[in-house]
Amino acid sequence: MSSLPANRANTLKAAFRVCDVAPLVSNRDIERYYVDLSKVRKTEAINAVQSLGF
Repeated sequence: MSSLPANRANTLKAAFRVCDVAPLVSNRDIERYYVDLSKVRKTEAINAVQSLGF
């Protein structure tokens, strides 16, 4: 387990300042943050709604 950095944000404003809030426009931008969760995703609720015809 890694420890938290000593200079971590302690207010919402400080946290926002270190965030990159630019839109994700290119595939490279999107791939940077994409995490494939298909192996752990629970799809029972989605399948139930789909079977109702929504």
